[in-house]
Amino acid sequence: MTAPKAKRPACQPGAAINGSLANTFADRERPVNNLVALTNAKRSGKGWTANCPAHDDEHPSLSISEGRDGRVLLRCHAGCSNENVLAKIGLLPRDLFPNRTNGSERHATTAPLHWAPCVATITEQDLEFLAHERGYSDAFVMWLHEQGLIGMFDGCVAFPVHDDAGRVVGAHYRRADRTWRYVPVGTRTTPLVIGNPSAATVIHIFESQWDAFAACDKLDLHKKTGVAIIATRGASNGASVASLTTDSATVYVWPQNDQPGAKWEGVLAANCNGIVKRVVTPAQFKDANEWTWSGDGGASAEDLRTAVDSAEVLCRLETITEACTAELPAAPAPYTPPPLGLLPRVLEVVSKVARERGEFNFGHTTFGAGTIGHFGVESLGCTTKPCSATSNGKRSKQCYHLGQI
Repeated sequence: MTAPKAKRPACQPGAAINGSLANTFADRERPVNNLVALTNAKRSGKGWTANCPAHDDEHPSLSISEGRDGRVLLRCHAGCSNENVLAKIGLLPRDLFPNRTNGSERHATTAPLHWAPCVATITEQDLEFLAHERGYSDAFVMWLHEQGLIGMFDGCVAFPVHDDAGRVVGAHYRRADRTWRYVPVGTRTTPLVIGNPSAATVIHIFESQWDAFAACDKLDLHKKTGVAIIATRGASNGASVASLTTDSATVYVWPQNDQPGAKWEGVLAANCNGIVKRVVTPAQFKDANEWTWSGDGGASAEDLRTAVDSAEVLCRLETITEACTAELPAAPAPYTPPPLGLLPRVLEVVSKVARERGEFNFGHTTFGAGTIGHFGVESLGCTTKPCSATSNGKRSKQCYHLGQI
């Protein structure tokens, strides 16, 4: 294997590389891509052209295109039959049609999965292509294969699913339509784990295995003692790590830059034990894998180390609740109005001040000496009857006679 030279074209499966269609894992089951690869066809308008393998073709005379239903439309302009063309490249007429079984999944089975053959099936070419497609080093992809962490299922890249005892009980694979499925049917979703979280002092958690592999490759996380890596296999599976983290570990979470990623981060902050920190991927990148495989070689190991070193601490919900409870002041005693017996003393003080100053200000009304003072005392519980004094010819509401000053 040689290190990939070309950059991953905008992280888009199926993009053209050197004039031919990239046979990505996501496109493996599309018949047209298989035929294009086998004939080394080149793009021509909406289809492809190639030298016909059924005759001595000096100028490309074989036309290839894809029908609306996914079937391959094949024609040799020199007159060769499709059967002869296909026979020369080891195909049958049925290989021109997409695989369908009345709309159901071809491998919707509950039969036990044997993972070892999946690992053995993946070829060196597949591994080299994966390194190219995702921007990983050849050495890291080979390590994944040696550890049995990657295989092929039905021509699609797949990853093992383990039970609580560490046995492989299923596979998580990406279909041609770029969706993910589990096999056998009914396989419980569990995180993809590298290392031993229960004994780790540092744990890195990712939404996607692609992001986990990118960080591992750049930072050699898989080689470090006391470090574990967890991929939750999607933003909706954050709570699945609750039993995998310990109070003594520092947990670094790597959310993707979208709304599901923000929710995933919140779930982890609420469920993880230990100190939880957020590693920030620059906003212009969707995730860690895109960050490491963009521009001139993508993010460097130093870039990722800086992001880890500057990770922000996230508070768990339990911690927030405990802190808030501890800081709450004691509840104030219920308000008790002063006893009504104090009112004469209040009036005595008011009268004294008014006599000394010649006037007094109460609320918004200024009273001069010798006038009738009016005081709203209803709030103090006074039951004195309203006086008959008027202001501008109108009787004041809630106005009580306090006495002649």
